[in-house]
Amino acid sequence: MKSKLKGFIVFSVIALVALACARGSREVAGLRPAENFSAAPTPTPPDYASGDLWAARPEGADDADFSPPGSEPSENQTDAEADVFFIHPTTYYSNDHWNMPLDEASRGEQSQNTLLNQASVFNACCRVFAPRYRQATLATFFSVEDYPGPMALAYEDVRAAFIYYLEHDNGGRPFILAGHSQGSYHLLRLLQEEVSGHPVRKLLVAAYIIGAPVPLDHFERTLPDLPPCTSASQTGCVVSWLTYDLDATPSFYQRLNISYYQGVYERNDDNNFLCVNPLTWQLDQVWAGAALNLGGLPLLTRPTAFEGFDPAAADAQCDERGLLRIHPPESDGYSSGIFENGNYHTADYNLFYLNLRQNAVERVEAFLVGR
Repeated sequence: MKSKLKGFIVFSVIALVALACARGSREVAGLRPAENFSAAPTPTPPDYASGDLWAARPEGADDADFSPPGSEPSENQTDAEADVFFIHPTTYYSNDHWNMPLDEASRGEQSQNTLLNQASVFNACCRVFAPRYRQATLATFFSVEDYPGPMALAYEDVRAAFIYYLEHDNGGRPFILAGHSQGSYHLLRLLQEEVSGHPVRKLLVAAYIIGAPVPLDHFERTLPDLPPCTSASQTGCVVSWLTYDLDATPSFYQRLNISYYQGVYERNDDNNFLCVNPLTWQLDQVWAGAALNLGGLPLLTRPTAFEGFDPAAADAQCDERGLLRIHPPESDGYSSGIFENGNYHTADYNLFYLNLRQNAVERVEAFLVGR
């Protein structure tokens, strides 16, 4: 198992963030592009009419089609009555550019493990659309000063892909927004600018903004018509969590907790976060035992590495700050998800894979009944 996980370590931005922060400023400086963002050349913007600019679409074969044996319901994109628009986390660590070029050499490396471990959870309920985008490089997340430029450029692509999807693929279908880490940061902004207060809001089944902090003041300041989800079948609402073990200190988010609020990126260190328990789908601080966990998916680097689900992979409880706390899993299949003081960031999806899969189906069914 450990050999299978080795390659997966490149899956997430923050695993390397933690490594660099632990080793000191020399490694951090080495990850930062030499030029400031304002002076650096901008990679060519994508044209989403090109199929090559989509990591996943329902008409083609890709890792978002992965349906592990024993997953219920099984893959159903052909007959699905809803869609998911999925934005992957950071997979670009180079200091060559602030934002990843979308050239031919880069496309195949950009998002495959994230489709396999994360986007595939939605293929029972939905057609999967996952754009490639000029994601901000890893170094962006080290500095408040560096953060806005690369993140704003990356968001331009996410927005453009979403508009393309609405104009060419949606056709009035219900949809889910889902992402992880950097992808979730961009989706939180997309909710503010393109969903909340817009006619398309009526088509939103739910938004799974996982692995990025969602400060609670967003629901008053920027998302007045998009409440937190408080039950398994509620629709038109937002789900989020950040996974830590019981004794973890969330120092990463204390160092750099930035969120987008109607035109500006703001520090919000004193905010509590949205935490919806993925075992109960409740907005509370009640402990949910591991018996409620339908099965975790050990982190995969390729579909053929699948060896089965982990029943009762983890328990879960939201704490007073809005962090999801778990007892460390017995399986080492999530060990590369631990990167800093017991943070299971890369396993946010995997630890609760079958619960997420079932819940996405349940919310879509509830939405269709209520139309």
